[in-house]
Amino acid sequence: MPHALFRLWIGLDAEMMQRVCMDAVGFVQLQRKDDLFAAGGSAELAFSLTAGELSYTQDPETSPVQKCEVTEVNAGKWLCEAALWTRWTHVGRAEAMTSCRLLQIDAANLAETL
Repeated sequence: MPHALFRLWIGLDAEMMQRVCMDAVGFVQLQRKDDLFAAGGSAELAFSLTAGELSYTQDPETSPVQKCEVTEVNAGKWLCEAALWTRWTHVGRAEAMTSCRLLQIDAANLAETL
């Protein structure tokens, strides 16, 4: 997993990380124009983009920004990481700009496994 904390855990307890992978990790495939999540929804999953490109849009109505902001998200980047550590609500929208493949981590299943 391309996250520093998960790499550390693998080094400390590889068996536990095998359980995490079996119980909390999955994959998501998106086609161009598919939404990954929308503003206002409860964030229960964290994502790592492994292939493709997403567009993340924040709007002043749902996010603490002054004007609409669009961020390009490329392979290797994480989205919704906060969902793993706290209760989180999406403040933006993620849409696939190309076909995408993402690794997803279910926050509740991760907590149970740890």
